[in-house]
Amino acid sequence: DYGLFFRSVAPSSSRSAQALRSLTFDGNPSMSERFESGRITSAEFVQWLRREGDIHLDDNEIIERFVGIFTPNAPVVGLVAQLARETTVGLISNTNELHFERFVRRTPVFDSFSAVVLSYVVGAMKPDAAIFRDALAKLQCEADECVLVDDSSINVARARELAKRINSPLSI
Repeated sequence: DYGLFFRSVAPSSSRSAQALRSLTFDGNPSMSERFESGRITSAEFVQWLRREGDIHLDDNEIIERFVGIFTPNAPVVGLVAQLARETTVGLISNTNELHFERFVRRTPVFDSFSAVVLSYVVGAMKPDAAIFRDALAKLQCEADECVLVDDSSINVARARELAKRINSPLSI
């Protein structure tokens, strides 16, 4: 919940929580997209937040609040753990280095994943074909052997389109 972050830093800024959200997520590409696709570092992102968001907190405080946006989803954690006992499970995540290193990697369910594909490492975000291709390579399987579970119908549709193209007799 990014709202938690923006609401927590707004009192230390001349900007409102909504203005900070817009600053971070608006634009093409947005600063969030630049960070999650690995085009800027964590240090650059935090410096940008402080400067452009006029946030008067030190790096560690900004990072702590930025990482404190997660609430574990118990049903999904249980499902991943159960599936991992029965089959190969991979993680494809649009994420940034701070969220991955300071939260995702530290979750108990993380060890359930046989392959981990991160947007900031790959340099592409879902629904870009590059991130799905990287997952297939890491999982060492064909697209028609996989099931994608995602909270975005756009990501699922794009993965399905890619699977049709690469499993087609005409694919190169």
